[in-house]
Amino acid sequence: MKQPTSHLRRREERALLVGVELPSNNRKVPLEYSLEELQRLTETAGGKVIQKFSQQIRRVTPATLVGRGKVEEIQVALKDLKPDLVVVDEDLTPAQQRNLESAFKIRVIDRSQLILDIFSQRARSNEENFKWSWLNWNIFCRALRDNGPTFQDWAAASVPAGPVRLNWKLTGAGFESVSPT
Repeated sequence: MKQPTSHLRRREERALLVGVELPSNNRKVPLEYSLEELQRLTETAGGKVIQKFSQQIRRVTPATLVGRGKVEEIQVALKDLKPDLVVVDEDLTPAQQRNLESAFKIRVIDRSQLILDIFSQRARSNEENFKWSWLNWNIFCRALRDNGPTFQDWAAASVPAGPVRLNWKLTGAGFESVSPT
């Protein structure tokens, strides 16, 4: 089984995929192919896709990206399918992610977060692990700056983005790796 990350846990998680074709998107790749790729990415990260939703939208709904009708349709499916998370094929703003999590009552991640998880799972050296941890921390700080902290943000920050394999100390020259005792 793959190593845990902040989004896909130890056991194989059941995921629901949501693909969106934006009005300004001059897609060179059809939405169906993009959803197939997202499914392969989810499986690579250790998840199991149980259902896919797609929507062509004329106007982006700022609060949730997709329209109210699609949110309600997904809510109905969530009751029957009981997935562990929802993966959205487009980048979400922190507010959109929080609003969708509130509506669905489960974790919601976007394609970028999924890809970061895959890279962090495959990090082997201390330097690679540090880089991915640093990148995840920067994304978290940007979300706090843009939307202000919430309890869920602080709780998510306390969960490591993978197994803790590093021990770093701050020196006059920067960070240096020390062996665990």
